[in-house]
Amino acid sequence: MDDQIEADAQAATDSRHVVHEAAFRTARIWGIVGLGFAGLYLLLANFVSSDDTYRSPDVEDQLHVALIVILVIVGVFFVGGILALIGRYRGARVCFIVGGILGMPLGLIMVFAGVKAMKAAAMGMEDAAMDPTWISRSTKFDRAGLAAGAGLLTIISLWSPWYGMSASIGGFSLEGPPLSAWESLDGIDTVILLLSLAAIALAVLTLVPTIKVSVPTSPALMCIGAVVVLLVLFRIVDKPSGPDYLDVGGVKWGIFASLVFGATIAGAGLLKISDRPAA
Repeated sequence: MDDQIEADAQAATDSRHVVHEAAFRTARIWGIVGLGFAGLYLLLANFVSSDDTYRSPDVEDQLHVALIVILVIVGVFFVGGILALIGRYRGARVCFIVGGILGMPLGLIMVFAGVKAMKAAAMGMEDAAMDPTWISRSTKFDRAGLAAGAGLLTIISLWSPWYGMSASIGGFSLEGPPLSAWESLDGIDTVILLLSLAAIALAVLTLVPTIKVSVPTSPALMCIGAVVVLLVLFRIVDKPSGPDYLDVGGVKWGIFASLVFGATIAGAGLLKISDRPAA
């Protein structure tokens, strides 16, 4: 009898340990996603501040306010991501919720991250350890986090160097600045952007229990990631052409980053949600 009680107690302890590990893994994934959001809004801040188009003083004032808000969002998400990675889940939860509300509508997914994933980790999983379905829901959070993070990083990578460039003028060859996807592609960059946003949208819908998605999430993410990978591979093999005096040279690191992030979107779709309760 005592042996049975001891075995049951050990099984309960092991189950609690597995649940804790699942919660902390999910929190770390969302911490990385938070850093990705910080990078995305930093990119947006750079775009707003570097636009030299003439604007009226009223518009300039509005842009300054928008820039300040964007930079606040950058800081909040960055701090939240770091706090999540070092195990300060309560602070990360506050940062993600505040940053998500300020960064609506794209930041909406971070509100869910703060409410769901960070709350569970912040509470030490005491309640979740009693819930046999937590492991299943944890996998759903992991899949949403990977898809959202990879989608964000794919978008950011469109501004990174994709191709080298040189110009031949008067018999001389001059090396020019590298070209991003936006500067070198015609249409494919927009398709990759839309696919990445679709992956983020699916991640958001996955976390909303009241919304029933008619499209199977796993196959959809796998298809989105596969299409992104194929488009990038196509542009690795078939480099874009420019005017006669311009020579688009070798590929740069940014195109390979997009390839990896697209594959990560597909990988997120491979994560299965088990319907079996945790032992």
